[in-house]
Amino acid sequence: MNTNPDVDKLLSQKDHPLDVEIRRVREIILSTDERVEEAIKWSSPTFMKNGYIASFFMNAKNLVSLTFHKGAMIDDRRGLLEGDGKEA
Repeated sequence: MNTNPDVDKLLSQKDHPLDVEIRRVREIILSTDERVEEAIKWSSPTFMKNGYIASFFMNAKNLVSLTFHKGAMIDDRRGLLEGDGKEA
């Protein structure tokens, strides 16, 4: 798994109430493909592979919020995703 120590540091500093859940989502994303990388963009952990994939929205405190940068292109037949952005 390709973790970034800067992201570890940011998550520790944030002391988010759902830290365990955020770290688990992070682990799942990074384990999908060894080419997926992470960095800090827009003050949030962001995942990349041939461009931006997704970023956490760290200001949400009562849920884990993950923005898919091209989420509007995902064929979400089950209706699991929420959002009204043009692309995200």
